[in-house]
Amino acid sequence: MQPENPNVWSLLKKPSRLGRKFLRDFLVVSLVPLLLMGGVSIYLVESVHRIDIATIEQSLARETAIEIKKVMDDMIALLEFQVTYEAFAPIEQNEQHFLLEELLRQNPALEEISFVCATPLQCAVGRETSRRTKNEQGGVPFRTLADSPEFKAAQTGSAYFAAPEFRAESGASITIAAPVINKRGEVVSVLR
Repeated sequence: MQPENPNVWSLLKKPSRLGRKFLRDFLVVSLVPLLLMGGVSIYLVESVHRIDIATIEQSLARETAIEIKKVMDDMIALLEFQVTYEAFAPIEQNEQHFLLEELLRQNPALEEISFVCATPLQCAVGRETSRRTKNEQGGVPFRTLADSPEFKAAQTGSAYFAAPEFRAESGASITIAAPVINKRGEVVSVLR
């Protein structure tokens, strides 16, 4: 006769009191650390994920600011004009039209551009002398900008950037103005 070989499965099906206690202790000792490690892992992954997102957002904001500064510097460089004559006089009308058309054609980001008078003996100071828009609509009356902050800043020789404006039809836009100076460094006009 063979000795009775107890089957492991039969012990699990009908465990003794000691077997049940051993099974319970084994499950507690093995599963509790596993569950704790799982919880700690999920917490660490979540916190590292938040830190990564914050780092990416900061990097994106920094890159956007650098790109905006580059665009603004390019715009100011584009708008800085120095005429070749020494007289305190505005640019000739036909030259103004040519310059404005070329600036609009070469710079698709510009929606509107104009010359504003800064020479009191030649024209009304602060009044536009010529203007071009991307969507040219003939017969638009010239504006008087003498009291506008962009004209005042550019008339003193400084470039001007307004705060961004948001319009439903065209999106965000920024008003920029720069002085046009003659050879002696006098502001003869404002390019806006």
